[in-house]
Amino acid sequence: MADKKSQKLIENEALMKEWDWDRNNEINLKPGDLYVGSNKRVWWKCNRNHSFEKSIRDMIAKPQCPKCKEEILSLFPKQITKNQHYVQQKYLRQWGVDENKKQTYCSHNYNESVPIKSICQEKYFYKIEPINKTEYNFIVDLISVFPDKNKIEEYIKVLKYYLYLNDFNFAGTEFEKPVEDLYAQTGEEITKIHEEVLSNDIIDSLIKCDDDFMLNIEKKYSLLSYAIFQFFRTKKARNKLQDNIKNIISNGKLTDLRPAVISKHLADIFGNMTVDTLIDHDFHILFLKNKNNTFITSDNPVFVINEIDLDKIDDFLYIVSPSLAIIISTNKNYSGIKTISDEEVELINNLVVDNSNTCIISNSLSLLKKYKHKQL
Repeated sequence: MADKKSQKLIENEALMKEWDWDRNNEINLKPGDLYVGSNKRVWWKCNRNHSFEKSIRDMIAKPQCPKCKEEILSLFPKQITKNQHYVQQKYLRQWGVDENKKQTYCSHNYNESVPIKSICQEKYFYKIEPINKTEYNFIVDLISVFPDKNKIEEYIKVLKYYLYLNDFNFAGTEFEKPVEDLYAQTGEEITKIHEEVLSNDIIDSLIKCDDDFMLNIEKKYSLLSYAIFQFFRTKKARNKLQDNIKNIISNGKLTDLRPAVISKHLADIFGNMTVDTLIDHDFHILFLKNKNNTFITSDNPVFVINEIDLDKIDDFLYIVSPSLAIIISTNKNYSGIKTISDEEVELINNLVVDNSNTCIISNSLSLLKKYKHKQL
């Protein structure tokens, strides 16, 4: 059998489809005179009519048009925020201790303030990856129990898109890193959309507890969406979802499932479903005002405060600022505005510590140290 390198170029059907006859004829290059293993640089033309020069051997190894590659890479993000915050920096600045609100006190350091940008973040936290067929079926089975079939169909359409992406394997190619960045950037952009609903005017209205906010349905829905999304977006929520998925996998002996990947898709779906459920059940908001600005917060600033009951809709406590917390509930008794006592503030702060993941945050170092023993 003849060595492939000794094969005449004209005998290679795949390469001849991209032979640029016009450019090569100009310099008197004929495929019948050249061999597949040659380092001779010749002209090629891709199916998009890009003309480019490359050696025959390189064309065998990487039969790709450099101009097409450049155009494809231009579609990917040039820069990506690698350290992505699962608690919004704008929110954390409510506990800022310097003039520019860039520093706060955190239980990672009981001696001095820390940069807000350095806490409640993780590399590529919002990276949303494609799913395989087993993972797709697993998620669809989980969400199929929800009553809103139209919403389920919407989620399934999105899941099918990520299932489709799984057919493309970029591992080991020059597109592997750009594609990974794109998946991370996509997740972060989705997050930014949610964050935008908590604009400065809503924060101001919340802190003032003014009538405009209480009567403005759009603002109430925006707050609900943000708070519930924050509940499902934290590292603690992700870890809990992953643990539940692992339990299901071990009990059902399921394979080819990645809990870390599945949990990110489920967090977004469960968040949207929870918002819809609370709206359908006419949710209420109770404002808890604290005159002494002594509420602390944590890397898990929204949490459930009632006992877990599958037949009951959860009540959520959200620490908004050092002076304000809110309860979101379907119980009509949780509505209006209430100024709470120091004892009640202490009770809420203890709940914040109990529900934190790795750190608690305060605008007072002495207050932070007060809860050090409990947080540890």
